[in-house]
Amino acid sequence: MPQGVNFNVQDNGLGAAVPGGGNVMVVVGVSSAGAPNVPTQSQNPATFITAYGVGPGPQLAANIASNTGNPVIFIKAQTASAGTNTTVQSSVPGGSTSAVTLTGTPFDTYYGKVSVLTGGTIGASGIVLAISLDATRTTLVTVQLGTATTYAIPNTGLTLNFAAGTLVAGDTFGWISTEPLWSDAGLQSALQSLMTVALAFEDIMIPGGSTAASGAGCAGAVPADVTAIDGYATTLFNNRRYTRILLQARDAVWGGTSTETEITWLNYLETAFVNASSLRVGVCGGHYNFISAVDQSQYRRSLLWGAAQRDSAVAIQVDLGRVSDGALAEMVLPVSPDGYIYHDESANPGLDASRFLSAWSIISLPGLYIKNPNLMAPPGSDFTLLQHGHVIDAACLAAYVYFVKRLSSAVRVNSTTGFILAQDATTLQQGALASIQTALGNAVSAVNVIVSTTDNILSTNTITVTVQITPLAYLKTITVTITFVNPVLQPVQTPGQV
Repeated sequence: MPQGVNFNVQDNGLGAAVPGGGNVMVVVGVSSAGAPNVPTQSQNPATFITAYGVGPGPQLAANIASNTGNPVIFIKAQTASAGTNTTVQSSVPGGSTSAVTLTGTPFDTYYGKVSVLTGGTIGASGIVLAISLDATRTTLVTVQLGTATTYAIPNTGLTLNFAAGTLVAGDTFGWISTEPLWSDAGLQSALQSLMTVALAFEDIMIPGGSTAASGAGCAGAVPADVTAIDGYATTLFNNRRYTRILLQARDAVWGGTSTETEITWLNYLETAFVNASSLRVGVCGGHYNFISAVDQSQYRRSLLWGAAQRDSAVAIQVDLGRVSDGALAEMVLPVSPDGYIYHDESANPGLDASRFLSAWSIISLPGLYIKNPNLMAPPGSDFTLLQHGHVIDAACLAAYVYFVKRLSSAVRVNSTTGFILAQDATTLQQGALASIQTALGNAVSAVNVIVSTTDNILSTNTITVTVQITPLAYLKTITVTITFVNPVLQPVQTPGQV
């Protein structure tokens, strides 16, 4: 075993059935500008946009910083596959004759729509257009086209082209853009750059999808990505970067004959990820409308966006589904059906049981909540919930900080057995216990440290230490009995009364 402080985290220690505040988050994702594999830390959302342009990576980093005020480390991942666009679909009940087309490479996923507010002839002044990137939930920009025959949509990489003819008020032109994709190799390089970061960080958020996924507007991770990224997380762990990683599953496919129903999409995810396994990687299922901190559009984003903001805002031991923290912020749900899927585990269960991090509605409460912050851990694991990973990671860091300062220190041994003296073992135990308890605080129920008193240190120069953590328990089911009572026949008991 190499010289240093080495850890072996044991799973299945709980023997249980399957069931933050101010934290530094890391975001790894593609972007339209900037150099890849260079960690950039800031609490200012504008920093990420200025340095890295737009795209799912800097947008998520900006949203976390804007909504929590906490620092974020952003790392640009190399783009492995450029974004794509569908053809423009026309809805022209008014009889527009101008053919509208789209050119360019998109920086993000867009549900684009051009609405003609004031009609006219292409090349002549008077035409006014409203352009939306979120299926008309909001208007990005209102454009007076003037005599132009093209319009470059700001910060998208896209240009609208208007052929000769007329545009009539009320007519619309829509398309779907799919964001550029990362590859596992590109993520590995990005994550390796975290070796240069001395600051402790909590979780890593990877928005978007890999080159293995396909379909209009459906960027996401696949099971092979979970396996690969689990390996990268293990490498980080072995280099004293204790962290968990959250990915996003793909959205339903939209557009054309390949459009999926919610049941088809659910069945795909549940089947595809059934054999995925990781103690360090979680996958978020479901897409919703989240308000952008950059341009206020309500982009359709993975639940990862809500989970990332909540994760950054709460203490390490907090379950992201804690109802008292309120519904997911910055999520906007439609007042009436709009043709898109907004998955609700209360209405169509399945993702939670399949170990995805998913959302549910709760009767009498507005909005959606995280059902369980699941990791892709196998049945029986101690690390089915993200917060258990947080606590173990924090304990590893605290134990490392304490014991690394004891390397090459001398200890006394018993002259008869050659084992460490009980007094010196007790000193190490008490010191480590105090350090770990201080670091964890109320994040755990109890901590115990045991320094071995039977190691032959004179021969091996090695002493073994066991750190035992009793975690907090989480109320997932509360059973309440309510009954009428006749006080004449049965005295009413008050709390605590026997």
